[in-house]
Amino acid sequence: MEKSRWYDRLFGKRLIKCSSSSNTEDFDLVPTAEVLQEASYTGVYFSFANINRQNDEFVAKLRELYDRLKAERDGESGKKLEVVQVVMWAHNDNYGDFESSHRESLVGLPWFAMPFSEIELK
Repeated sequence: MEKSRWYDRLFGKRLIKCSSSSNTEDFDLVPTAEVLQEASYTGVYFSFANINRQNDEFVAKLRELYDRLKAERDGESGKKLEVVQVVMWAHNDNYGDFESSHRESLVGLPWFAMPFSEIELK
């Protein structure tokens, strides 16, 4: 029997590729092992679903760091950082609104995230 990897136990078998979608398209799902097995460092970003990203200084700084480190590493054998965003909840009473808020909070980000369906792991 194959022993499950730490990242599969923590994040599930698949991650959302945030940059693969718009508000009208579905996200691409990528095997967690494919995303994290080569990473030297894994950042876990816990967030809320309905934060106004235009005013979110933390996301702006994290994105800047992520993009800079990725650009520095391209074509080199240096350390690799990967970020997994874990959207915890939204301030919505309606379950359908929460799923919509989850999607909106991830669109266009350069990293990966846990799927909405992985509620038990969160």
